[in-house]
Amino acid sequence: MTDTIESTDHDVLTEFFVRYGEALATGDLPAISGCYVVPALVVHDRGARPIAARDVIEADFAGAAERYRAAGLVAACGCSTTSR
Repeated sequence: MTDTIESTDHDVLTEFFVRYGEALATGDLPAISGCYVVPALVVHDRGARPIAARDVIEADFAGAAERYRAAGLVAACGCSTTSR
């Protein structure tokens, strides 16, 4: 087993997290829900719940952009790091 990540894997992950972060920061509900594959199972600290459709995800994230801005999230970037 190797401890390195192939560059294409890293690039795919970076692209996803930048896209997701930008959608969260701007409150773009269709873009947020587009980052999920449905049906899905969302697991969190209070339990888990099945998600059958994107409109459920959008309802869950309605107003989230304002909460994230209040917590200091203002942008997402595709910053590279020197160590992987």
